[in-house]
Amino acid sequence: MLSIIISAVIGVPVYLRIEMAVPLLKVLIVKGMGIGPAIALIIGGTGASLPEIALVSSVLKPKAVIAFVSIVLTTAILGGILIQSIL
Repeated sequence: MLSIIISAVIGVPVYLRIEMAVPLLKVLIVKGMGIGPAIALIIGGTGASLPEIALVSSVLKPKAVIAFVSIVLTTAILGGILIQSIL
């Protein structure tokens, strides 16, 4: 459970495009990372990255940016937990 949360928190600031997410996910799982933490990392990385947060913050108010990052982080954690419990 803790590894899923840590992976989601690490994934949010990482600049990760969907084109490289699938190969990265495969490598992480082959190297021994659990499926739940890997999914949390991918969801967090593709959902929000530092460039996206900077772009959103230039358009929206700070409360909206915090809500955006919180929603992505929560979705990453819940997605990792859900996948981990299914598989």
